[in-house]
Amino acid sequence: MGLFFAIAYQLCVHVMVRDAVRLDGEACSNGLTCLASAVVYLARLFCLFLAPLANDVCITRLVIVIETTCGICTLIQEEPLWVAEEMKVHDHLNRYATYVGKALFVFGMLNALRMTEPVRMQRTAWDTLFVFLLFMLVSMVALVIRSTQRCGVTGFLAFIWVLPVLMMILYLARRQSLRQSVQASIGRLLESRVATHAAAGVAGLVGNCSAKRAMTEASQRFRSVLAADITPDALRDNAPDPQFANFANPCRLGECDAFVSHSWHDEADAKWEALQAWRASFVAQNGREPRIWLDKYCVDQNNIDDDLRCLPIFLSGCKRMVVLCGPTYLTRLWCIVELFAFVHMDRRIDEIEFVPVLRDDPEAEDDDRQVIDDTFGGFDAAECGCFSDEDKQRMLSIICAAFGDLNSFNEVLQCIFAKAQWREKHVKCEHSLPRSSSSTSEDDQP
Repeated sequence: MGLFFAIAYQLCVHVMVRDAVRLDGEACSNGLTCLASAVVYLARLFCLFLAPLANDVCITRLVIVIETTCGICTLIQEEPLWVAEEMKVHDHLNRYATYVGKALFVFGMLNALRMTEPVRMQRTAWDTLFVFLLFMLVSMVALVIRSTQRCGVTGFLAFIWVLPVLMMILYLARRQSLRQSVQASIGRLLESRVATHAAAGVAGLVGNCSAKRAMTEASQRFRSVLAADITPDALRDNAPDPQFANFANPCRLGECDAFVSHSWHDEADAKWEALQAWRASFVAQNGREPRIWLDKYCVDQNNIDDDLRCLPIFLSGCKRMVVLCGPTYLTRLWCIVELFAFVHMDRRIDEIEFVPVLRDDPEAEDDDRQVIDDTFGGFDAAECGCFSDEDKQRMLSIICAAFGDLNSFNEVLQCIFAKAQWREKHVKCEHSLPRSSSSTSEDDQP
């Protein structure tokens, strides 16, 4: 994607240099060339600003550096405002709007350049572009008036066609969802669906490092734990506790039976029952205990950020995904991100299993089931909660980069919900399964 827009940028510059037409009203008779030059200039800006994906720091910074450099160069070429000249009102308006617009553009780009988060950088850059284009709109209106007075209808037609193009880009600059849709559509034209989506998922979730390095790190850090070694205490809260890591062992990618996804906001006892129900089914089908990836046991508590960066590869290293789906699961953004990563590893629907997490009370069970059904039917990723708003915006931007907009992502997940096999049995852990010495009965819990 970045390469495409870099090439587009070079073509735009080439056309601008070749035409060498200044939009100053002097070439009133060549309206088509003036229009083409203006459109190419605006297209260059828009294409460059569309180039970075939501999480791409390098391309974002490169675009900002390019535009800041161009802005400084054009600002230097402008005649200073303090140089007094006898002009008509519209000439003064054109001159001041152009100079102030370019000055604000440079200032805004420099402000964006000092930021470190790509989402904030891009938001600031788009806001700066919007302000700049507003001033250019004022300048262009003044230019239309000037050229009309000098050349009549010919002068009017030379520039009036630029205004709709300018207003269209102004509109796009303020519509983030529309920009993301355009970006995703262009991406789908350039690359296959699988490659685009996988790249978006891995690049966004693994972090700013090469795929080779990420794979190497994930291979070294991947661990699994026997389901029989899981205790109810492990599902009660997400507070770091290194003692659980003692039960996890290094594991090769592809040899783990299941990646277990759950929400820390769902009731712990209900999650425990759901996990045991799935475990019983697995043992009945395979005649052995499953090895699973569960965050409490398999995330290195001393290097949490490093392990989270490898999360998509951990997910791809498991044979299936088991979702302990309770009333809050679909409201937690990080749970949705795990589903997003699963989809973008191009995994099959039959490799994901939803196990309902329901409280052990008939009335509460019905309430929980109704809440889950309602969240399925009205799922909206934008409504998901996250402890850090910055993380939420970053993750949603990554999802939008892959799907074009959140509505498309919502529809894909709703389709998965509809097709995935539900285990509609609330088993109360009555299976005669072997328990390891580390397992703790419910009566032993405080």
